[in-house]
Amino acid sequence: MMAAGVLKESLKYRDEAHGGIAYYLDANSNKVAGNNPGSGPTFHDGVLLSGVDVNGNKNTKVVSAQDYYYNSYFSNGFFPEDRIFKSDYIALRNISLDYTLNTKLLQRMHLNLSRLTLSVFANNVLYLYKVAPNTIPESTNGTGWDTGGFGTTALPAQRSMGVSIKVNF
Repeated sequence: MMAAGVLKESLKYRDEAHGGIAYYLDANSNKVAGNNPGSGPTFHDGVLLSGVDVNGNKNTKVVSAQDYYYNSYFSNGFFPEDRIFKSDYIALRNISLDYTLNTKLLQRMHLNLSRLTLSVFANNVLYLYKVAPNTIPESTNGTGWDTGGFGTTALPAQRSMGVSIKVNF
């Protein structure tokens, strides 16, 4: 969930208002800190981490917030304790209200029916309880905007409502 940017803790660096620094892509597609001096776009989701490069010089390499969160919390091959959430939940899956008309009423209405039942229903109504914030409990790895096309997440269950008429002759 941190990698996908769905927690409020992952808002840091996502834009200028949340501490992201400006950068642009040079002719070789390298990220360069600052505003684009040409006509290309300037991005404001840059992260400049403290540290030094292999020569001992201060780090000047800018990465995007998306790359920072993905590389820090997902692709590194381990999942630290503070990045794993329980997925306990209680869901209200179905609600149905049926009404069966009285047989005598059917006879007075001159309907040649032995039984008539009217129903209204709703499926996948809501979650009554869930532990993990900002996620669908049935998903396997969070529900980030950038991972929905891959097999690692689940879309929300489709909610449906309807009316049913059951007739016995």
